[in-house]
Amino acid sequence: MIPLKPLKEKRMAHCVSVAKLCYDLALAYDVDPMRAYLCGVFHDIAREIPEDEMIPLAKARNIPVGEAERRSPLLLHGALAAAAMAENYGIGDEEMLNAVRRHTVGAPAMTLLDKILFIADKTEPLRVYDGAASLRELAFTDLNRALALAVENEIRYCEEKGYSVHPDTLALRQRRAEPTEIL
Repeated sequence: MIPLKPLKEKRMAHCVSVAKLCYDLALAYDVDPMRAYLCGVFHDIAREIPEDEMIPLAKARNIPVGEAERRSPLLLHGALAAAAMAENYGIGDEEMLNAVRRHTVGAPAMTLLDKILFIADKTEPLRVYDGAASLRELAFTDLNRALALAVENEIRYCEEKGYSVHPDTLALRQRRAEPTEIL
């Protein structure tokens, strides 16, 4: 089992807010709203694990640890959250596990559930950065456009902070740029 730490009150509020937005977006896109809601609830359950414990926990579960994760072990919290869903709570729904795994940096190919959780995490109502509300609204009418803008925001944020951009985020951006690609 993954040794989870209790979530801080602010993070718990974030998870509940993400879950509610996941539910609403799922209804808009004909995705099972309860599965989406549960993804929102679980997406950050490994977020309070100390960073120095994340790489050993990941390696023990054969979770890939690349250069980006070695530099910033916190990037593993999605994969560890998915592992905890399976190990600690017996959730075996692979699409849900993948959505939780991918919620931080995205992936080159994403399901509707992946996109819903990714967007909800970046735009839930407790997020107060410029553009969060308009991006959240856009997600209800054009999820792919909202995803593209969220990815660009993520890349810009990383560049402004001097962080390297995760290869999966760059791959997602590249895939979005291919005009024949339908996500």
